[in-house]
Amino acid sequence: MRVYALLLGILFTTGYGYAAQVAVSSLKANPATAVEPAATSPADGALDGVWYGGVLAPVTVESPNRRHQSRRDSG
Repeated sequence: MRVYALLLGILFTTGYGYAAQVAVSSLKANPATAVEPAATSPADGALDGVWYGGVLAPVTVESPNRRHQSRRDSG
């Protein structure tokens, strides 16, 4: 029975692979054309515009060291 399960698995894997290959190759017959987005910014300077990249200022996150605070508070 193990041999039949193995052969059945090989058969299904091959079948699914072939079906996927046919599906992907059928998309190449009618390729979609890429459309560039229009770069627009709101006239009132609102912050909901699209950001297309650039350099942001670095962000530094600091947190208190609770281990040292608990020693000072308890002693």
